[in-house]
Amino acid sequence: MSDISRTLLEIHLPDGRGNVLRGISESLIIDGTYNGGFDPIVAGVHMAQRLAQKDDKKLIAILGDMRELGSEETARHRELWNTLRQCVDVQYIFVGKVSQTVIAPMLSQAEGKHVSFFLDAREAGKYAHHSLLSSDKKSLVFAKGSQNTIYLEEAIREIVLPEELIKLVRQDTMYMEKKQAFWKTIVR
Repeated sequence: MSDISRTLLEIHLPDGRGNVLRGISESLIIDGTYNGGFDPIVAGVHMAQRLAQKDDKKLIAILGDMRELGSEETARHRELWNTLRQCVDVQYIFVGKVSQTVIAPMLSQAEGKHVSFFLDAREAGKYAHHSLLSSDKKSLVFAKGSQNTIYLEEAIREIVLPEELIKLVRQDTMYMEKKQAFWKTIVR
């Protein structure tokens, strides 16, 4: 058992594949922004819902469109919402044109109070930032979605603590360049 425990402590997931990051307002972020399909999104929301309930946290799910589905795109997004609407006490933030076009018309008036749509991940992140700052509870954020034109990690950039930025997918080079430029201005 101790060998198994030690091994599990040494596992490091690739960026954007389920890492837990620290966010603003003492939030925790489960970063699954590298990609997303139907099953991983649904399983992730269910898992995050159980974790949030266990720790009495507010759950925010930032979900990007599922891409590369071809002719199944509309049906799979409808199925996604019909499955996710069963999860209670979740604030949903959807990013992408397909979610906005397919899911938004399916909302009931009550559901609309807890669901927002954005075409741009940065705007979704700004909205999540405001939501985290205005919440009276600590929050758990689950982020998952396809990369193709969504780049959901840009939403996470708005809510993650600065020292965690390096852990986001596709951010290491850009972040290091900005960090080096910052230190050059201070050293002068």
